[in-house]
Amino acid sequence: GNDITDYVEWTPDNDGDPHSCIWVEIPDVFNDVNTYNNSAQQNTHEVQSSHSSPYETVVYPFGVSNPYDFPQLMYFRTEGLPQGWTGILNPPSALLNAHQRIEGTLTVHPPDDAVPCTEHRIILTSWMPIGNTLVKLGGGVLQVDLRNRTNITLDENVKICDNKRKFSDRTSEVIMAGGLHFVLPNCIYISINGCTNPPRPNEEIIVRYEDPDGNPVYHTVLTDEYGCYSDTYVVAEGGDWEVSVEYPGSDCSGSAGETGSVFVPINPTRELNIYAGYFNFNDELPVKSNFTLGLRFGYNIAYLLGIEGEIGFTPTKDKSDVSGTVINANVNVLKYAVTGNLRFWPYAVASAGTVWLKGFTNSTSYVTTGVGVGAKYYFNNHFALRAETKLFYIKNLVNQQYTLGLSYRF
Repeated sequence: GNDITDYVEWTPDNDGDPHSCIWVEIPDVFNDVNTYNNSAQQNTHEVQSSHSSPYETVVYPFGVSNPYDFPQLMYFRTEGLPQGWTGILNPPSALLNAHQRIEGTLTVHPPDDAVPCTEHRIILTSWMPIGNTLVKLGGGVLQVDLRNRTNITLDENVKICDNKRKFSDRTSEVIMAGGLHFVLPNCIYISINGCTNPPRPNEEIIVRYEDPDGNPVYHTVLTDEYGCYSDTYVVAEGGDWEVSVEYPGSDCSGSAGETGSVFVPINPTRELNIYAGYFNFNDELPVKSNFTLGLRFGYNIAYLLGIEGEIGFTPTKDKSDVSGTVINANVNVLKYAVTGNLRFWPYAVASAGTVWLKGFTNSTSYVTTGVGVGAKYYFNNHFALRAETKLFYIKNLVNQQYTLGLSYRF
């Protein structure tokens, strides 16, 4: 007839999930006349509600099952809800069929004048009527930590470095090599930076790099006096890398996180380019200058070398005002020269192909060659703006082509 309180130390896995489910069961005991209190379940859930006014609403999902072979009425109630807070149970009670399970929610909202830097435990319990009394079936604990809201930014980039690397106890630093690079660089690194808002100086930021195969690498860096951070990571594998940063927060500052991605251009890639521009034909050719549209499909066969096929269409008129189309088909070879920033790719291009004059008074074709320069700027991992100017030689006559287009790298 005595109550005994015992304790078991248990530490949940640090898997990033704030929810834990605990089930405790007492084995059958001789002469135990009430077996309804031999097991219990409790769900714990820890969340933060941060504010710069108002506080965020917290929604705690819970589930309950009827363990019996007959219908059972369940009641739900909360304990420990601070004065002035709102708490809504949905549903407040439920009649469950045999072995039926339902999902519910507890919605909690702190008042705007609630004191930050405090923690509050709200207990949710489920009860069932057995005979003329209520027996607790299980429950959960929702811990709401009131914190001042924090935001964090993340800017990511891919750059070229030299062989020099400096190490300290907490961070690694690489030195960017200046100028243009015409061969495979010694190393490529991911560079990230950002700031906390409001500034959280001298606080830890957890940085996570994930390679294209899903393997993570973690760095921990400190913010400076302005609440800003930076980090670098030298990579050896090309493709899409995922980057994320997390500010864990403190007793008064709420946690914050941000994610991003970068493309590391080490492996061969394919590219599709759609362009529009202007074809300025030499006055000695029988056609007039006009706008041009075209398509290029290429393959970067080496780090700084690409080959592509191109077809372009220029609707125009000849000197007799007969309408037709100039069709140019070329094979282009691109030699890249990248800077320390791998979003910007200037290049030189050489071309060879054929141009057809279709539908004019005198339809004919010519062999063409060409040279030019251009540049690509990748505004995200796969899409780039591409601008190019080229000299086309048709019948040893110089013609100019100017194009601007959108490229997709994959």
